[in-house]
Amino acid sequence: MAGVPATASELVARVRDVFSLPDLYFQLRKLLVHPDTTIRQIADLIARDPGITARMLRIANSAMLGLTTKVDTITRAVNVLGTQQIHDLVLATSVTQAFAGLRTDVMDMRAYWAKSIFCGLVGRRIGGHCNVMDNERLFLEGLLRDIGHLVMYQELPEIAQQAIVATRRDHAPIHEIERRLLGYDFAAIGAELMIMWQIPEPLVSVTRHHVAPEAAAEYQLETNIVHVASILTSGYATGEAVSSWGLPFGSHLWQALALDLPAVEQLVAEADADVAETRSLFVVHKAAA
Repeated sequence: MAGVPATASELVARVRDVFSLPDLYFQLRKLLVHPDTTIRQIADLIARDPGITARMLRIANSAMLGLTTKVDTITRAVNVLGTQQIHDLVLATSVTQAFAGLRTDVMDMRAYWAKSIFCGLVGRRIGGHCNVMDNERLFLEGLLRDIGHLVMYQELPEIAQQAIVATRRDHAPIHEIERRLLGYDFAAIGAELMIMWQIPEPLVSVTRHHVAPEAAAEYQLETNIVHVASILTSGYATGEAVSSWGLPFGSHLWQALALDLPAVEQLVAEADADVAETRSLFVVHKAAA
């Protein structure tokens, strides 16, 4: 197809200067991999950015995290949350900021972020339901699993629109439609974008394989959970009752995650109750320049 990059990595290369993460994130990554880094150094780095500092404190004191004591300094936040969760929260904030000015005729961006937030929230709750250790990471994986579509909406809006129309008409998964049109899909684009950003491999793998989790060689449980969370997000977007979504409760994957209709109805209701507040913590809408 003329003018369309042949691979997902070529498409991502076109937006290298358009969608970039703040230097603070990369500096934080360097600190976190150094064995002698102190909590004070991490806190001092984050404190250099008043905007991220304010958002980290709001998140730390939000119902989303459910801490029982007030967190009034970044040093306290790092102590209470731990370096892994601080990394994930800074990354989530940085990614949502990177796309904050995006305007597109293909997608209502407020609806896009509401669905992404829901996917993260319900994925984390599935992890808790399955007794997954450190299931906070699942929020980030669910939140970011669809960022490849943001690149498509910006760079390939006509093809993105064709895929949306075709998936509704043919009742086929959108990633399959995109592969027919492009030779690759939004999940591959998102993974390549993460590679460009030097994001840790588990997030790259889950993003790439969540559309077809059987292909994942590693991080299988996380990939399965984000796959299911994505299916629930599609149902959630219809606004209809969970019982009408046609969920495959009899499949091996859903049985392995101990998911039946009552469990899913509860998980969906809990996630839905937190969407508005969580979106206000992470997503800032602003006009594009």
